Amino acid sequence: MIRKETSNLRKTRKSRPHAADAAGVPPRPADAKRALHASETLQAAILNSLPAHIAVLDSEGRIVAVNEPWLEFARANGDPDTETVGVGANYFDVCKSACQSQDPHATAACAGLKSVLAGEQPRFTMEYPCDGPGCPRWFAMEVLRPVGNAGGAIVAHTEITERKLFQQLLAWEKSALERIVSGDSLHVVLDQLMRDLEALTPDAICSVLLLDEDGVHLRHGAAPSLPEAYRRAVDGMSIGPGVGSCGTAAFDNRQVIVSDIATDPLWAEFRKLAARHGLRACWSTPIRCGRGNVLGTFAIYYRNPRHPSAFEMEVIERATHVVRIAIERSMAEEKLRRFHAELEKRVEERTLELQAANRELESFSYSVSHDLRAPLRAMDGFSRMVLEDYAGRLDEEGRRMLGVIHSEAGRMGRLIDDLLAFSRLVREPIEPVWIDMETMARDVFDELAARSPERRLRLVLHKLPPAFAAEAMIRQVWVNLISNAIKFTRVRDAGEIGISASVNGDGGCTYHVKDNGAGFDPRHAGKLFGIFQRLHSQQDFPGTGVGLALVQRIIQRHGGRIWAEAEVDRGATFHFSLPNPES
Repeated sequence: MIRKETSNLRKTRKSRPHAADAAGVPPRPADAKRALHASETLQAAILNSLPAHIAVLDSEGRIVAVNEPWLEFARANGDPDTETVGVGANYFDVCKSACQSQDPHATAACAGLKSVLAGEQPRFTMEYPCDGPGCPRWFAMEVLRPVGNAGGAIVAHTEITERKLFQQLLAWEKSALERIVSGDSLHVVLDQLMRDLEALTPDAICSVLLLDEDGVHLRHGAAPSLPEAYRRAVDGMSIGPGVGSCGTAAFDNRQVIVSDIATDPLWAEFRKLAARHGLRACWSTPIRCGRGNVLGTFAIYYRNPRHPSAFEMEVIERATHVVRIAIERSMAEEKLRRFHAELEKRVEERTLELQAANRELESFSYSVSHDLRAPLRAMDGFSRMVLEDYAGRLDEEGRRMLGVIHSEAGRMGRLIDDLLAFSRLVREPIEPVWIDMETMARDVFDELAARSPERRLRLVLHKLPPAFAAEAMIRQVWVNLISNAIKFTRVRDAGEIGISASVNGDGGCTYHVKDNGAGFDPRHAGKLFGIFQRLHSQQDFPGTGVGLALVQRIIQRHGGRIWAEAEVDRGATFHFSLPNPES
């Protein structure tokens, strides 16, 4: 396992006899020497061209050959003495000198190499960190047995720092996205994102500034490692050309890379501030929303002058994207909170208006109940008294007219009752229970049929599923629909009423009431459920015109709907649906 570097290929090779040529004539010594030298030169060139740091070991672990990258790495890491890491050195000693005696990676490397040399396994691989000058590095070590039965091993160390860094960057992105949806405030999320990013990029100081709603000033977003005094100084800074890295980036909507704050003209006004806090480099990138508008800036500071590497540019791009997601999510949540607050306010206002309307309706209902009923009772009573006391003095037309007054007063009373029932539905709470619809429909039919003993009425009742609804209200639905069916079948010698049900796709039920009565023109079906709407004359089929409107209100309050189908003189079918109680 390597921790240090060194320079030229060093190897030891034993001379081997050259094979005879095709004619069987042994080669001359000079030709054999040249061929051997050419072969060794080719092998050395191939070995040196490989990017991995390679050492060839004998069966005891002694190094018999290394390539140039192996030596260059050792030399760059402070060990110019190739005797300690080059040809002739023992690889196990290299491992021990490169790492502390208790280093787990060195221990694992030695154990893996011993296993391959002993023939216990054909291959051993591991990954390990290597702190070189400038930044941490990562290598993959691979130990292979040579092809054939030759002893020893080939050890290759390949740098995988870039791969490891990108793996860590990907892990940071995943963690960042999880934190964004955690529900924490934007400042808490951004602060933690910056801390995690600084752990990924040593010596970096990460910062986010948010563009104010006025579009002119930058406000503090997150900068956990910047000095507090510096944060306060830049909070509220106006954007513009030549306003440091962040102010310029936000103003020009472009990335601004300042490698040395001490000499860059963009920092002329803020150079002393940066110097006071030991800041020498600042790379700032605008954070743009989906439409391209600037939301703020993401910046990385360093305490030494420097230009970003290719990997650091990738970090900036990905970090800016993640921060944009955090800001846009926070803005969307704030917009949603404002919408909810506005909606709650509007609901409260509408509730107050509804309460006022209900009070007015109650007042109206009281007036209808008392103020209108009193004159109606007087009309009904006096008309009866005239008929009883003065019948002998009235001719037939006079008695007929008094009878009309008496009848219309009664109809007006029934209309008042229906209107009051209709208005009460607005205020009456729904307390659902399970209802045996089949039994309720049969009982309602028997009760209504008993009021018309002279009629021939027949009920065809199919099996009905139960319903989960307000019992009194649903009974009123059956009363109104069945009484309608009985009323409009008076034109038939025998009135036939069929009641059935079907299950809906959502698990609810639709109930059907069919009759063989007068029917109606289907073009006017939309008028049926309007209050005071009638499709037949009062003389032919008397009524108040409120019953079906009452039925519709009940069904709608239960979350269902009602509709009708018919043809003139061929009967009608009314359908009403009730939803699945689980929904």
